[in-house]
Amino acid sequence: MLASQIRKEYLTPKEINDIVSSSGLTTITPFLLDVLTKSRDKKISPVGLLELQGKIAEKIIRCEKQIAIFKKTADREKRNDEWRSREIYKAHRKMLKEVMDGVAFRLLHFERPVLRQLAHHNQTGHLTEGFIEELTRAEYIVNKTGFYVILNDLTNFLRYGDLTIISPEGIMIDEVKTSGSAKGNQKKALDEIIKMLNEKVFKIGSQTAQYIKIPGKPTNFVNQVEVIINKSKQNSGGIFAERLSPYLWVSSISIPKMMSYFKETGKLPGHPVMPFPLHETFPSTNSLMFFDQFSPNLMPYPVFPFSEEIICEIMTGQIQLKVVVSERELIRSFKGKGWELTLPSREAIIAVYDTDDIDKIKEAVVDPRFFNTLRKGDFSYKIPREELLRIESEFRSVKSFIDESEGLMKASVDRISRMMTTNFSDEHLIWR
Repeated sequence: MLASQIRKEYLTPKEINDIVSSSGLTTITPFLLDVLTKSRDKKISPVGLLELQGKIAEKIIRCEKQIAIFKKTADREKRNDEWRSREIYKAHRKMLKEVMDGVAFRLLHFERPVLRQLAHHNQTGHLTEGFIEELTRAEYIVNKTGFYVILNDLTNFLRYGDLTIISPEGIMIDEVKTSGSAKGNQKKALDEIIKMLNEKVFKIGSQTAQYIKIPGKPTNFVNQVEVIINKSKQNSGGIFAERLSPYLWVSSISIPKMMSYFKETGKLPGHPVMPFPLHETFPSTNSLMFFDQFSPNLMPYPVFPFSEEIICEIMTGQIQLKVVVSERELIRSFKGKGWELTLPSREAIIAVYDTDDIDKIKEAVVDPRFFNTLRKGDFSYKIPREELLRIESEFRSVKSFIDESEGLMKASVDRISRMMTTNFSDEHLIWR
């Protein structure tokens, strides 16, 4: 395969499987389990959180040194040992950042509009020498105020400034590294984003969106998925699947259990048959697809209400979830509740997403032409494609989308077209 044919931004499924099958990937498991468990402690203090971040930062710095060492000799086309080692260290770094994403999501109370806004900026950088300044500044703030401080470079999605500070009065952002006139310009930009966040004013593309809070929490099938995972770990072949709703089918593969079965029998176990005709489904989602990608619209695995052991197994690819959504049954489920779901044509989506131009893809994410449409009577609204992706990645139910839709309809009694963004008031109760 030519280098030009390989998407620069993401690994291919074959490359991901190559890395996941390497024994080197799971060497991080004891450390990952330790920091994940500590990060999910609801009683962690600001000082304890800072100490945890120091521990994670030290590990990330070691990963980045190895990534730099292997850069010159890594050959992606040949997938040589140096390339594989480099990708393993990159995967370790991402896993650790996901742990910190979980911390940030919790401290920001899982408010999706806030999370999305904080991620709408340039990607966070690597840990440079200036990181010591950030750590020192964070320590000063914690000791002086008792506020929680997150070092943004340790996350995938906190992209404004160097430190995100959570105070009883709201969110604050601190810029440590920038100096001179650039610092003044940066401060002005940060002041604007902080004002928007604390006043609950959000932007979607170039438009300001009305913030609508939906009562209650979104319903999902997360608990049933954990049962499926545990059954796959108990089955001799390491595979278990179940249809959780008319439109949702989930299978789990325990790779260690499957390999044990192979050693004993000399053959791989048979895979369960998907209950939907292939042409009537969305492209299936595998948990490995999020191996080197991140979206602030989707909850990271460290906040799922699974055990820490299961989360580590998913993150390292030892548990692989495959999720299939029936397009036909999904439309029927919405229709049964009084709503018409219209999806954009697959050809239009493929024309944009099957490209190496990452800027085009980013534009398409906020382009209404590629949104889904929900309609009831004379009320309709468009939702980004990633909203429905939550059915596959967060196991959301149709009911949760209906609850959201009903809330939007009540807020639009004047029927004036406007941009809106929503958040369930009790969504934090779902996650850990």
